[in-house]
Amino acid sequence: MIQLAFEPAFDPFHAAFRVLRLAAYKGRAPTQLMRLKVLDLFLVEPRRCLEIRLSPPLKKAAKLAATNQPAIYGQRPSSTVLFNRMSPMQDAAIQTLVSQGFLDGDAFSQGQILVGDIAVPSNLAARISDMNVLQASLMSFLCRDLDEVPLDGPKGLKDRTGLGEYRYDII
Repeated sequence: MIQLAFEPAFDPFHAAFRVLRLAAYKGRAPTQLMRLKVLDLFLVEPRRCLEIRLSPPLKKAAKLAATNQPAIYGQRPSSTVLFNRMSPMQDAAIQTLVSQGFLDGDAFSQGQILVGDIAVPSNLAARISDMNVLQASLMSFLCRDLDEVPLDGPKGLKDRTGLGEYRYDII
């Protein structure tokens, strides 16, 4: 018997959709590439928002964001393992979006993600908007609440999530 399973975390097309969702929600505000990749993990599996070390007010927002978790079938790897396995698909998706003009190439060369000059097709933009509205609490947590947490250094997003080396960051 052949069994096919779809895993959004390892699908570059789904990664492109998630990157466009995050970029659309942020609008014209640039986002650090590493921050976007970290946020993408929590967009794939919102329940992992509960694993972030946060202050009490942000913990409430994280609990609300985690309610957007779709059903999971089977055992899942740790956040660190999943994050590392997702990275090649994220890189492929981001590079494709930059090459097509949906993301700004100059910003990308400086380690930033910014909406490009080419508009996303209207049917895709509508789907992005619908998903962002459907998961408004998750998007607000990721793109607004976590924006208050710096990416680098001790107590930064990489440290609080355990998803990146922070001890040698220049802060």
